[in-house]
Amino acid sequence: MFATCFNRAIIGVLLLGVSCAGMSSVQSEYDEFTAVKRTDMTYNPLAGSSLLDTSQVRLQAVCATTKDSIPSYMLRVIVYGNSNGWCFIKKGASLLFVVDGERKALSGSGSLGSREVLGDNVSEVAVYPTTLDFIRLLSEAKEVRVRVVGSRRNIERHFGKANSKNFRDFVEACDGSREAEAASSRM
Repeated sequence: MFATCFNRAIIGVLLLGVSCAGMSSVQSEYDEFTAVKRTDMTYNPLAGSSLLDTSQVRLQAVCATTKDSIPSYMLRVIVYGNSNGWCFIKKGASLLFVVDGERKALSGSGSLGSREVLGDNVSEVAVYPTTLDFIRLLSEAKEVRVRVVGSRRNIERHFGKANSKNFRDFVEACDGSREAEAASSRM
């Protein structure tokens, strides 16, 4: 009896992990105090972790649009793992891509100042300015490989189907809101 319940519990946890692996949502909100509309991709873990490296790497797109309708885009990288999982993301060209065979690099300020210990785990965040065109390129690519460069170690992952879909959803949300703003400004 105990073994059956235990097996069911394990299967339930595994199924939850599989179903959550591709979860992401795109959320938009307007801050009346700053007059900034922000569109964020949440969660979005990249594929490709292994038994030897279980750190989760999340790649999230963000758009902030000012009251003057000027959007700025960035990619946010979150590395989350056990206490041996520190990457210490470097400043500079530390987010590297191979997009359908073509190399691309984004530069940012690194994770210094954005590192924290969460119980037995660690988390670090780095932000990289980019363009909607680059985000669109990622959403339409057949193959995307990603390397996060750190002073302690590098981490490599790749896009799964869910990641590509999440980026397409983000592009659609940003393009849709820009078209709506343009239409309302013409009225």
